[in-house]
Amino acid sequence: MLGATAMGLGFAAMGPAAPEAEAQIRPDSASVPSAQKIYDIACADGRRISNDRCDGDVGNTVDEANATYLNNIGDAELRAVWTDPDFDAAHGAVCYVRVLEMPTPTWQAYDANYFGIEMPPQVPLSHQERARTSPIWYSPGG
Repeated sequence: MLGATAMGLGFAAMGPAAPEAEAQIRPDSASVPSAQKIYDIACADGRRISNDRCDGDVGNTVDEANATYLNNIGDAELRAVWTDPDFDAAHGAVCYVRVLEMPTPTWQAYDANYFGIEMPPQVPLSHQERARTSPIWYSPGG
């Protein structure tokens, strides 16, 4: 809580495996029912935030046929300070932060490569892992 009229949040993330692509926050508030909005709050590889979103895709180095990827894009760590533009101290609010890693092969891609088989087209061979914080709650008056 940064005062009576703003709710702020400091954030840092470091991934144990694939580099981080971006960090996002999703606030929800009784005073702003449409607050199902997702704000990008940190972007990898020097990308900037424009209209609450990272400006462009960070990329994808996954080689699905060989079930490999490179760690040459993304950031090892993301940091941000964010203030909710729709916060109203008279109403309760909740938000959570989520971090998106760079795309990596799925276990199906590893199996297809190991066993020398072809997966059906509907089977995803790469994906983007996400980590999420516990909800951060605000209650008026305490």
